[in-house]
Amino acid sequence: MLYITAVRLSQGGTKAQHITNVMWLDSSTGKSGGSTTQGMVDFIKGRNTVQVAGADGPANVLVVDKNPPYLRTKEDGSTSDNLLSLPKF
Repeated sequence: MLYITAVRLSQGGTKAQHITNVMWLDSSTGKSGGSTTQGMVDFIKGRNTVQVAGADGPANVLVVDKNPPYLRTKEDGSTSDNLLSLPKF
């Protein structure tokens, strides 16, 4: 399973639409790396599952098809934003 572990926001950005890059960890191989948001969008659209580990359990990362597309987590009833709660780099 691929997990997003950290995010980078554009200068002054505070919302999911402002995520420009992500760091990830593949829990099955231990490999980690980084990707642009567009790279992760393409990966997810290729029928791959990506999650964020949260206090309430894992949340699936989805693509919002806007121009440009961006990432968000599936609504899970939590008031916290799973992606924006991650460490920043």
